[in-house]
Amino acid sequence: MKNLKNLKNFQGKQSRKQNHNSPPEQKILPPQSIHFQIEHIDPLGQGVHLHSIDDSSDRKQVTFIKKTLPGETGTATFLAQKKGVLFYQLEKLIDQSNERVTPSCPHFFECGGCDYLHVNQEKELHYKKLAFHKIFQKNFSDALQNSPLKIRSSSDRLKYRNRIQLHYDRKQKIIGFFNLKKEIFPLSSCEMMNREVEISFQKNISNNQWIQLLSNDELTRKILHPERGHIELYNGQIAINERYAHLGFTQVHEKMNRELKNLVQEEIKSWLKSKGLNKTNILDLFGGNGNLSDELVQEKIAINAQVVDLYPNKKGNRPNQTHFDLYEARGANKLKNQFLKNPTIPVNFPVIILDPPRGGMTNLHEFVASFEPKMLLYIACDPHSLNRDLEILKTHHKFSIEKLYLLDFFPGTHHFESMAVIVF
Repeated sequence: MKNLKNLKNFQGKQSRKQNHNSPPEQKILPPQSIHFQIEHIDPLGQGVHLHSIDDSSDRKQVTFIKKTLPGETGTATFLAQKKGVLFYQLEKLIDQSNERVTPSCPHFFECGGCDYLHVNQEKELHYKKLAFHKIFQKNFSDALQNSPLKIRSSSDRLKYRNRIQLHYDRKQKIIGFFNLKKEIFPLSSCEMMNREVEISFQKNISNNQWIQLLSNDELTRKILHPERGHIELYNGQIAINERYAHLGFTQVHEKMNRELKNLVQEEIKSWLKSKGLNKTNILDLFGGNGNLSDELVQEKIAINAQVVDLYPNKKGNRPNQTHFDLYEARGANKLKNQFLKNPTIPVNFPVIILDPPRGGMTNLHEFVASFEPKMLLYIACDPHSLNRDLEILKTHHKFSIEKLYLLDFFPGTHHFESMAVIVF
């Protein structure tokens, strides 16, 4: 028995040794070209194909192919592999969807900016609605059922942007947008530029005129204007290698911004009427230059509309503007204490307007706890952030989502603004 036990131990050691010395399993590299069949469109406007990893198994790998539509087949070339999923670029269509139209922009298939110019506007909004529902269905299916998503579309699908950011490579003498490979491609025109930006583009950028904008002084060139950088055009103004919206943040679609302002006023007036009130104090978080709240005072909807934001900076702030980092630890209590020290600022704000950056506001529940609003309008440029923040909020506070809006601020792309009307 002892010899048998020793034999088993020896065999076990030999087996482990063989496994240890055996060559590592070969990593299967993605093929450079594939045949695809698109299953559906994901929330980022990408066609989804399930790629067979090998012929000997049923294993499939999620593969994203931009500029494609459900049911289409064709060939695509490899772009990248990230977090277990593949990204390919459309090469050739074999079976084409009836939804497909000819894009109005000659750069569409090369450019990484637009996603939906190969369908009409009605279909684009259909896919955006599906994206919103997919994001919200898990956590807020009741809200979607009780208050169907309301869509505010844009009358201007093209030529609406009041701001574009161009990337340049001085050595190669190229300026333009990034393509799907994250490389700069030369831009001759853009269907999204409004009239002012288009004039500035023709005057300052086209025909290598942008090179004259960059200093010839070597020290200045290396520090401020390196070999690779970016130039921002904003309604006739120019900024070189500055942070985005250095010239002042505004929504890029002015007509849709007007639509949003009107909607905010309508919803607050409706809530006030239901409470037998004419006006109230409003806290405008991430309010910037008062885009959404200034008119509420002018229209006598707000007694006081207090704007809180880190931008613009302290210089030139108005009396109703507080320069404050809303992401700061224990920021809600600090902000309320700051208000308590200033007799001109109320501490009671029945209505909060929240319009945060794309990353959202995970500490929203702390501000609700500190200021105890009765109504919250949450405007989001990323529905994923809105969904996440409301999911966190409902673990701390009871509320109901009265209405959900999809506002098409960015026609032609997969992006859109969302607004949730919330009451506590």
